[in-house]
Amino acid sequence: MKTFLTKKNIAIVLAVLLVVVVVVLCITMRQKSVADTDPTLTLTSQSADADGACTVDVVLSGLPDGAHYAAASLAVAFDPTQITFLGTSDGDIPLVMGSLPEWESDPERANETGSARALCLPEDDGTLATSTGSVLVRLRFQLADGVTESALTVSDAVLAAADESESLATTTATLTVVNGTVQRG
Repeated sequence: MKTFLTKKNIAIVLAVLLVVVVVVLCITMRQKSVADTDPTLTLTSQSADADGACTVDVVLSGLPDGAHYAAASLAVAFDPTQITFLGTSDGDIPLVMGSLPEWESDPERANETGSARALCLPEDDGTLATSTGSVLVRLRFQLADGVTESALTVSDAVLAAADESESLATTTATLTVVNGTVQRG
């Protein structure tokens, strides 16, 4: 009676098990790397010029490919005794139709409260096409005389999708935030 446990059969079984382990590890690592790429909002500040004016890019990363958001809002807290909020300018994430979204903000109110709020509500069923750009909006600040740097803190950020389960927000921890500082050259 022949036994199954020959050297040749053991080698074949071990080889098959090794292949299975490698395949499972590859699948697990791929899923882990995708899961580790959380949607993130980062404030990236360019150094202020000699007059103390600078631009802060609000950068998005880790968003799903082809993600579309019907509206976006952002609130950035700052110390109004150290910096002045001047307003917003376009980022490079276009609307699905190709044009850049228009952001609304109220610099006067922001400087009274120490919270710069920006809102984007695309018209005509336009949505933000987040797979083609990374800068959501640019915030413009002015450092006060004698101030070399000042901290910024995102107090609230929302990217609203038509399907609420796809929406991202700091309050639900579906959008991670990395804050920045405004610095003089």
